[in-house]
Amino acid sequence: MQPGYGERVMGVDIARFGEDSNAVVILEQRSPLYWQMVHAQEWREQDLNFTTGKILEIINDFHVGYTSIDTDGLGSGPFDALTRGRNLEGISGFHNGALSVDRSRDFGNERTKYAYKLKDLISKGHIALNNEKLISELLSLKYKFDAHQRRLLFSKDHMRKEGVKSPNLADSCLYACSMIYSIAERQGRKFEAA
Repeated sequence: MQPGYGERVMGVDIARFGEDSNAVVILEQRSPLYWQMVHAQEWREQDLNFTTGKILEIINDFHVGYTSIDTDGLGSGPFDALTRGRNLEGISGFHNGALSVDRSRDFGNERTKYAYKLKDLISKGHIALNNEKLISELLSLKYKFDAHQRRLLFSKDHMRKEGVKSPNLADSCLYACSMIYSIAERQGRKFEAA
């Protein structure tokens, strides 16, 4: 690992009871342009108190600096408990809101945008993913075009109807990926000033 790097980012996907799993993926920066997956974990059938504690445990055990939690559904509970209840810094919410055509001419929502940013990182050799289930889930992601001819990943509900399991690890990886660019930008400014 190059000196001055080593940031760890974690994406968290929170699941309901049933077939879905809660999932985390941790990426570590090894050099200015290279990231590597260092941990992936899933757990099922636990309440939000357990899940919030598990997230905190993983943050501490793996020395995670930045965490992005899916806040569109049940993730808002753990997010609130960690940011407001414990007043932790470095935790942000990932909201899969629609993107206006002014903000993106290519992607219909945030999840799709970061799926394609991750695809770009992979194709350029800037990220290494070493979990077969994660890779399989990423390969299961399919898209359609919206009314503005922008790519839009099929939702988890649509995937379930098609008989495809929920891509919990894949979504966690996308949430982690959402933080890479702001870290690289911040580091660029830091090293330019030095």
